[in-house]
Amino acid sequence: MTVLFVNNGEIDIRAVTTFGVSVKNSTSALGMFGTGLKYAIAIILRHGGKITIFSGVNKYEFGTATENIRDKDFELITMNGVNLSFTTEQGKTWEVWQAVREILCNCLDEQGEFTTTDEDVEGEEGITKIVVDCLDFEQEYNNRQEFIITPENLKLVVTTPSIDVYFGQTKNLFYKGVKVHKSDKMYKFTYNIKTPVALTEDRTLKYPSSTENYTLPGLLVKLGADEIINSLVSCGDSYAEYHGSYSGTSPCQKLVDKVNSQKMVVNRNIPPSLKTRCAPSLRECLREAPSIRLPAMKEKMLFKAIDFLKAIGFNVDVYKIKVMEDLGKGVLGLADQDNEIIYLSMGVFDMGTKYVAGTLYEEFIHIFYGVSDETRGFQDVVINHLMSLGEAFVGEPV
Repeated sequence: MTVLFVNNGEIDIRAVTTFGVSVKNSTSALGMFGTGLKYAIAIILRHGGKITIFSGVNKYEFGTATENIRDKDFELITMNGVNLSFTTEQGKTWEVWQAVREILCNCLDEQGEFTTTDEDVEGEEGITKIVVDCLDFEQEYNNRQEFIITPENLKLVVTTPSIDVYFGQTKNLFYKGVKVHKSDKMYKFTYNIKTPVALTEDRTLKYPSSTENYTLPGLLVKLGADEIINSLVSCGDSYAEYHGSYSGTSPCQKLVDKVNSQKMVVNRNIPPSLKTRCAPSLRECLREAPSIRLPAMKEKMLFKAIDFLKAIGFNVDVYKIKVMEDLGKGVLGLADQDNEIIYLSMGVFDMGTKYVAGTLYEEFIHIFYGVSDETRGFQDVVINHLMSLGEAFVGEPV
């Protein structure tokens, strides 16, 4: 069974044999370097396959010829028996699926069609045909939904001029219908970005971190679909969306209202920077949110920490103490000086009673003395307390 690609117009065969030639008729085309088809030819031949190109009725068959260059044998690519200027080592790190992707993308760029056939293929005036006979190529072609968006096999959530969102979790990120990035973490949906992003010569993201952490979040927060909003506010840190930067984005009002109306700023599953972007006041949300009911063991840790601090002179329980599910990434405690409330994150209890006591002490200092983090005033208070405890320990003043 051969794989057949067909599109209108006759390819100028010089575009196949000359590097740096890329002529696309569409602004939506992905290709721009002029190397992809040459790489694909080399990969197919390297894997023992055959490839033939028809430009109208003109037939061009590609093969190999062994040439020795500086005491090393190379398989030089031939076209109708004539040596070309590249070998089967072209694209030597590429895999077969990338060869499929290249020819598919070229075909899609030209609004062409593709299929498999067991019939003989002949050239036609005004038509370009690429015929590939290669088992490995055919297998990857049949698995093309892994690297090419196939809308007929996906259920659409929402579409805009900038992005398509489909149901289905994946680590792959698509651009104009083609896989351009594989994330370390799973995406909640299948995303096809349509707004311009920079690509490398092998059709992968030139700036993957920027696209994943800034471009994609900026597109998602503008979508008003309930499925997207509910996913964003509950994704958790095992998903790629959680780690995006939302601080410079422009969330739709529906998303802002969702975060604020349900006090999601204290939910650990919402992306930290999205909390900051959507919540007008962290302390306001915390103040209105109920304190978590602690399990017996953690409640015992809290009482023990309070008793310890009181024993050394710090009556932390003169202030209201509230335990929240989450206070933000890496935040163990917060102090609301205006309302004299100490907030503890559930996470601090996982670190032991000493950390609970230390966090209570720090937030107590902020409220009692009115000093902020990382200030000289805060340092002075802590150092003075340390000296006083030392005096009590040795039994005499300094």
